[in-house]
Amino acid sequence: MGLRGPEHLYLMKEHFEQSVNETEHLEYMESRGGNTYWIDRFFARHLVLIYYWINVVYYWLLPRDAYHLSYEIEMHAAETYAHYLAYEDYNDKKIWEIMNDEIQHFQELAEAMRIIDPDHLTVREKDREPFPPDVSDLVVKEDLKL
Repeated sequence: MGLRGPEHLYLMKEHFEQSVNETEHLEYMESRGGNTYWIDRFFARHLVLIYYWINVVYYWLLPRDAYHLSYEIEMHAAETYAHYLAYEDYNDKKIWEIMNDEIQHFQELAEAMRIIDPDHLTVREKDREPFPPDVSDLVVKEDLKL
């Protein structure tokens, strides 16, 4: 992959949009009390620097694997928001919006991985199934596991 071309511009655009989006999500979570304790703020501010520099090296050495890590994080975030909606507050419109953003992001990351390495068709087998479009689907699946 070269330094110019539509693929490079697509990836740059995705990185920028995800950064802005994650900042908005973090601000919302802080407004809900996520920054109440100093220890939470301390760890968040310091771990983000460590995470950033690890990712810089990771993207440089193994770009597809770095995208895969981000993909897994976004997937986990979407599943966490879906679980919150299913068991805490189904009507929280902002969490619905954030969950849908996370779903969009992991789909975009999958596309980025396909651009970088088109020989890999999917990240993992279970991702061939679409993410449940409705939290009620998750509730039914969770009830079946009990």
